[in-house]
Amino acid sequence: MTRRSSRWEATLALAALASAASCRATPADCKFDSTERCLWEAGVAAPEPTPSEGDPDSPGGPVNPGVIAEQAELDQTLTQMVSIIGAGLEWPFVDQRARRMCRGELVPATTTSSDAWSCATGKLRIHNQPLALEARDGVLSLSAVDMSDAESAELFEFAQRRFAGWCAGDSFMRFEAEPLQEFYRCSLPDGPYLVVARFPRELEARAWQVSIAILDAG
Repeated sequence: MTRRSSRWEATLALAALASAASCRATPADCKFDSTERCLWEAGVAAPEPTPSEGDPDSPGGPVNPGVIAEQAELDQTLTQMVSIIGAGLEWPFVDQRARRMCRGELVPATTTSSDAWSCATGKLRIHNQPLALEARDGVLSLSAVDMSDAESAELFEFAQRRFAGWCAGDSFMRFEAEPLQEFYRCSLPDGPYLVVARFPRELEARAWQVSIAILDAG
């Protein structure tokens, strides 16, 4: 494992992630005019739940405009993160631009890194889980925290399916990690890496975290 991969995994495992224009959010061969239709046909966008399901990500119903708007906001936010990371800026400038995305007060992360922080993202959600923006050491991420083991496992699988169409070439590849930690990564079309990670945030409290992160590939 390279030193860069080790740094990346350590950054994620410490839960210091709180969490394009240069990246497309739909497959290149999409034949439809709207992003929403492309996402829907690719099985990425979430349909409206039926009364018996109650889950906005469950298949089987007509598309809910509110869910589509929520999905589009998530895509736009992640696209902005890709653009920031992919611009080749030094971290202080990346950090400065990322802070502008916050919709609430910055909270210093409880790690040894003095520049790690997290903040609220308004109503941004995935699979009915609220997301926070996190930053540390060249990594920006959107993170869902304090979930049970089962909830985090479900979200982890969903996030891989949800963002598989963003990957250039092959989809996500699994990286070896410490026990109880799972990391999948793929290259985006214009350079940065997209990472989906799952790991304990506070194991004794049975609190788990899932992060969707953007990592500089340089």
